[in-house]
Amino acid sequence: MKLILALSGLVATVATDGQVSTMETFQVPALYPEGIAYDAVNNRLVLGSFISPSLVTVNASDPTQLLTSYARSDYVSSKNCLGLKTVVGGDGVDGVMCAQSNTLAGDEGALVSYSIPYDATSAQGNATATDTFPYPCDNVENGTGCGLANDLVIVDENTVYGTDTTKGRVIKFGDGTPEVLSEDALLMSATGSGANGIAYDDGVLIVSNHGEKSLVTVDAKTGEAAAVEIDGAGNDGKFATGPDGLLLLPDDRLVVITAAAAYVLSQVEDGAWSKAKVDETISFADQVAAGEQSATASLGPKDNEVYVTFVRFADLRAGNFTMDPATIGKITVAPMPTTSSGAEDDGEASTKAPTKAPTKPTEEDDGGDKEGGATPATPPATPATPAPTGTESSGATFALGSITAAAAIALGVLAIA
Repeated sequence: MKLILALSGLVATVATDGQVSTMETFQVPALYPEGIAYDAVNNRLVLGSFISPSLVTVNASDPTQLLTSYARSDYVSSKNCLGLKTVVGGDGVDGVMCAQSNTLAGDEGALVSYSIPYDATSAQGNATATDTFPYPCDNVENGTGCGLANDLVIVDENTVYGTDTTKGRVIKFGDGTPEVLSEDALLMSATGSGANGIAYDDGVLIVSNHGEKSLVTVDAKTGEAAAVEIDGAGNDGKFATGPDGLLLLPDDRLVVITAAAAYVLSQVEDGAWSKAKVDETISFADQVAAGEQSATASLGPKDNEVYVTFVRFADLRAGNFTMDPATIGKITVAPMPTTSSGAEDDGEASTKAPTKAPTKPTEEDDGGDKEGGATPATPPATPATPAPTGTESSGATFALGSITAAAAIALGVLAIA
């Protein structure tokens, strides 16, 4: 049994053990963001967009504050960044890797790395594409029949996995050549909205199937797929609405983002995610009522801080987009119960180093145990505020470059991102 409480500016879900998770929401100067990633070195959040050719960064300590908007150097109409992960270049995080696709066609999937060097003095910058890794395509010559790249997980500097939603595939990049690791019925859906979010844990990939409202495990070496038995999700072990983004917490719990709620899951029995139970549900009822649907998530400055994007998909399908700021949520996940040793998770950040940039994936290294990119213990100080530029809308400052209407018009595939 769980109780929903109304707090000042917060939504809270209380589990039966008395632990409380809360969510605070912010209006951010970004247009229809889907992907989100946390740059711990510069204490900034990076946001992609369904309709803008730019990657927007905001202050993680105050997400309403625009830092820099980076125009993507390789932007082509309707090719948008969905899933995002920060990567390390040189002495610190200066870039992201994004799952990029033609969202209008639901095709031309690829993983693309961008350099977005931090500059506290400028509100405008360039996101330079440094590497592009196309998905395996049916029509290699014209680059079509490649599927829709939706999300990715960076295991180490040599190994990246991506999902293909329309074809129901998991793609592995390990030696510079894409490989179809798994193409299984469990990853497909009659709705055309199959494999979506992806996470990695000790040699096991966990994949959300949006159309089937389920979770699937994929062996990272063999590609063997298996259904995850979920206790507490209801609907015969399936979620009420399709799962999208996945995030593995450093304490080995899994956060599953669906349109209407976030679920916190823990493993049962074998440690390979063949069975999981729902420990807690954080409702997004207010966002649903406002016409917003949650999409993806990123770990924040602390190991129990989760940032979630919300998208007004109805606007996009109708081609009726606005310049209004977007909503992101910051969930503070309740810590796990005290261990037998008396130690308790205080939510402070992990000391593991962020993932190195997979600038050109080479020979595979299977040494990674958890998802890369865990944050340093102490985030940097709040960055300086850049001079505001762009278009004012609802009190927020935008610096987004030109907006492509075609990328926002209609399409059923917007429901699967």
